[in-house]
This record gives sequence, structure tokens and C-alpha cells, in this order.
Amino acid sequence: MNIVKGVADLIRRSSGGQTGESSSWSHGENLSAPSLMIRFGEVGEEAVLGMLWRRYENAIDKMEKKKLLQVFLLHFIQKHKNWKPVDKDLSESEDVVVGCSVGHPSDVILILVQELARITSLLTEFDNSAALVNIGASEASMSLAFATEELYVLDCLTIITRSIHNCRAFGYYGGLQKVTALMKAAVIQLKALCASAVDEQVSSYALEKMRILQKILVYAVSIIFTFIDFHSVTQSMRHLDVSDQKILKDDVHELHPNDLCSPAFETRLQWQRKAAVLVMETGGVNWVVELLRVIRRLNLKEQWIDLSLQYLSLGTLKCALSGNPRAQNHFRSIGGLDVLLDGLGLPSSKYSVSKNAFLSGEERAKGHIFRIFKLQILSLEVLRESTYP
Repeated sequence: MNIVKGVADLIRRSSGGQTGESSSWSHGENLSAPSLMIRFGEVGEEAVLGMLWRRYENAIDKMEKKKLLQVFLLHFIQKHKNWKPVDKDLSESEDVVVGCSVGHPSDVILILVQELARITSLLTEFDNSAALVNIGASEASMSLAFATEELYVLDCLTIITRSIHNCRAFGYYGGLQKVTALMKAAVIQLKALCASAVDEQVSSYALEKMRILQKILVYAVSIIFTFIDFHSVTQSMRHLDVSDQKILKDDVHELHPNDLCSPAFETRLQWQRKAAVLVMETGGVNWVVELLRVIRRLNLKEQWIDLSLQYLSLGTLKCALSGNPRAQNHFRSIGGLDVLLDGLGLPSSKYSVSKNAFLSGEERAKGHIFRIFKLQILSLEVLRESTYP
């Protein structure tokens, strides 16, 4: 441990002795209101989505409206789970686009952002002190049942944030602040469970809650990750499946030399820089670092850990820190170097395992060892990004 802290101090000194910024940020460039109106297509499955959305908007009864929203979200996920926006520049005179080629209707994004606030409220209603009480499995499932339905909203948002148009609308409507608030609430509860956990005394309810909190965090961090670097994430993760190994694919997209000179690439690069600042201003970097601290504690206590959550957290930091001296200074000031160096090593033996009927136990073990190795490599890449301008 002393060696780790010594290395962290050495890296800090070698970086020029710059101090980190405080958590109180001045507001950066404000995102403008969406000027482009996008409508669902008039034929095929998009026409069905348009019809379902109109039914939801026209409903008056609260319960009916909730049911109609769930139906819409399910159809939206089925239709767009592999959705990739068309990379093109729109004409300035083009005010209305029919079909979801470049993005989705802004009113849908607004409702999803509002749902984020509701999910956070539901999450904060959990009493952490009750997590260690031995209660029946049926009662536990009832207490945690909200997660199944609410995850549809988060799943939709991982799709929504794949295009720059949608990201701008998401940011304008306060989506980044709300997803950060959700991540904060989940991290605080996971931290409390970790502090109270003693292996042989943890109730089944507490273990289930740990899993659900990590599942929620996988979605929340993925949304932030995609918000910063939607292009790379889109290439490697067509849709988010928290139980699938696909989430651990390489997040680096091979670019053709001609792509580097294209207007679309320059637009993406400008957006990534702006988005990284926005994530810092909302406290996103702080809570990703805190999440990694909690994961480390879970690892030390031999508690169940979702490897995809670690992967996404590190990937988010890498994107936010890359070529961003301001973010690098802030990351060092909040102890990010200590977290990275302290996390190097083997994870808990109870990390999540994705079962595959076509692989033997030995083959699965080798696959997970390789994924652990990739996590270590990614940690070192984040370390590099945090110390070099």
C-alpha cells in the first residue's frame, strides 16, 4: 500500500505540481434548445412507434399513461436496439426530418429525462438499514420489483445517446445532471451496503440489492460514457445487455485515414471535448472515481462484482481525461491516481460470470482471465491519460 501511494505521489510531482479544480464549476458552453424536429417514420415499425407515442401523449389516466409508456419503451428497444445514426450534415434549411435516421423526437427524450428523476426518487426511498435484515424472498422481490420496469427507461437512454442530435437534446433538458444524480444515489447505497457487509451475515436481500444497484450503475455509467464518445461506443456496443459478454469488447474504433479529415469527424471531436467538460461540471467524474473506490472495497470483502461496470467506469474516465488538462488536474485533485493504482491486481473471486452452454468451464475461466487482464490494461491507459496532456 505504501508503495502504491509513493508511486501516486511521484506521478503527481512529475505532472508539474498542478492543483486540481474544486467541485464548484463555472458553467461552460450552454447547449441550445433542439432546433431540428424529428418525427417517427410513417411506414413500418416506426409508424407503430409513432402511433404508440401518440396514445401515450393523449392518455389522461395516470395508470393508463404509465402502462402505455412501458409498451412504447418495449417496442422502442426492440426496434432500435441495434440502431446507429446516419453520419451526415443536415441542411440549415431543414427543420423537420421524418424518420429516425439522425436522431429521435425531442419530446421522447424529454420524457425519458423526466423518468430519470422519478427513478432516482424511487431509488432513494430504500432504507439502507433494512438491507441486513433477513426478510423473505417474496418480500425482497416485491421491494426491488421497480428495477425491472425502470430499467427499460435506462436501456432506451443508452440507445438515445448514440447520436449527437440526441445528446444535445439530452443535455439541454438536464439529462446529464439527472443521470449523475442517479449514479450518486446508487453509489451511496452501494457504499453503505459495502461498509455493513460481513460475508457470512449478509442477507439474501442485501446481496440482491447489490446486484440491482450495480445493474443500475452499468446503465447510468454507460449513458455518460456514450454521451462523451457516442461514436466509439456505438461501434462496439450495439445495445446494452448487462448479462452479456459483448459489453467487454474493444471500445476502440479503427478509423480510416480519410475519416480523420471529414467534417463529421471534426464535429465528433468538438463534441467530445465539450461533453467531457459538461460531465465534469455535473460531478460525473467525481462519482465515477467514487464508484471505483466502492468496487475496490467490494473486491477486498470478496463480494459480487460486475466486471462490465468496472470496464465502463474506466472507459468513461479515459474518454473524459483524453487530451483534457482541466479534467486531468481535477482527476488528480480528487485522488484518482490512488484509486487507479490501488485497484491494480486480481478482482474478487465473485465477479459476474456470463454462462455459455457452448463453452466448457475451463474455456469460460480462460475468457474471464483475459477480461481481467484487459481491465488492468485499461487502468494503465487511464493512468497514462491522467498524467500526460
